[in-house]
Amino acid sequence: MTQPVSLSQYKWQMPETKNLFGMSKNMPKSISCDNSHKEMESEKLKKVCQAFESLFVAQVMKEMRATVPKNELFDGGQAEEIYTSMLDEKLSEEIATNGSLGLAKKLYESLSETLVNSKFEGSKA
Repeated sequence: MTQPVSLSQYKWQMPETKNLFGMSKNMPKSISCDNSHKEMESEKLKKVCQAFESLFVAQVMKEMRATVPKNELFDGGQAEEIYTSMLDEKLSEEIATNGSLGLAKKLYESLSETLVNSKFEGSKA
């Protein structure tokens, strides 16, 4: 006769979930970290803000191109649409990287105080 299996002998672990900054959601409130870790998280936040600005600019450019009427004489068809979408994507990445629009900078300044610092300082109760 076979022995019944007890599930308590097996170690079941939930996969570790991570938030937008790659930090575990299950981390304790008070964390003692050195400055290099803060700088790394700050750099991640900058990249996320630049990615958001890039997506925003790409969407603006897409809507801008939709307002321009198509001309049968110079219409490049699907190949031109692919080319212009790729061009707009690269231009939007360059605009976000250079900071010429300034949206990523303002977003970073706003989020850095509330998100990054609160993760590391925790509650001092």
